Amino acid sequence: LRLAFARAGATVAGAIRGRGQLWHRFWRPLCWAVLNTTPERGAAALLWRAMSETFLRGGRHCRPVFAPQGLGTALIDPAVARLQQHGATLSFQHALRGVTTEGDRLSALHFTNGSVKELGKEDRVVLALPPSRLKAVLPWVDVPADDAGIVNVHFRIADPTIIADRPPMTGLVNATTHWIFIRGDVISLTISAADRLGPMTRDPEELLPELWLETCQALDLGDANYVAARVNKERRATFDQSPAEVARRPSARTALTNLFLAGDATDTGLPATIEGAVRSGNLAARLAA
Repeated sequence: LRLAFARAGATVAGAIRGRGQLWHRFWRPLCWAVLNTTPERGAAALLWRAMSETFLRGGRHCRPVFAPQGLGTALIDPAVARLQQHGATLSFQHALRGVTTEGDRLSALHFTNGSVKELGKEDRVVLALPPSRLKAVLPWVDVPADDAGIVNVHFRIADPTIIADRPPMTGLVNATTHWIFIRGDVISLTISAADRLGPMTRDPEELLPELWLETCQALDLGDANYVAARVNKERRATFDQSPAEVARRPSARTALTNLFLAGDATDTGLPATIEGAVRSGNLAARLAA
């Protein structure tokens, strides 16, 4: 209830006062996972929105959804196929460098390869860019900082049968690792809020032995070892979901009549999640149409 009725600008730590087992085993890990930051920094309003759409709606709204072949196969490939079926032209490696405006309209898009897209009166533009890139293209738009990091570690093992009966997803407490995912012969780890909790600045050679030990303990792998490993540090994984930065999220509608914004950093009311990105796209499409 304190989370639900937290004042505007409250953090999760400010709204939830208890520091017992529920704090250490539920609230703090949930905040890391949902807001990609610490409870002392994360916006209470965003965590409450996630809670209200999951736990408060019953068990079937809390079940994890997995992408056994990866998000590309699950989400991107079908989207690309559907766009192409409807006659869309997709261009890759054409980063947007800037725009030209005329009055209250966007009149041209300028790309890094030198091409320019002139816009007609009936054209509509939806931009889905990370905040730092959006600010470079549209300097007049206020955006939140997007420097919240996540560290992912992938271990490939020689014998996948030793993990065949392990759960596809495991959450850890009292560990550097937050989540363990299993897919085939690869064990993947996720550490959220990595910029705040320290792993972002640690050397991979130092991290790997510690994280593999945690993995073996959590999955009961004994003295098993891995044959290859990779540490991926995404320094701009999400926008900063503190109350001050949440207040800077731009709306889908802009001051230009033919320009609309999408992406999970826009003002969806949700945290920086796939669900937020999907809803932002739906809203931008409705406005553009």
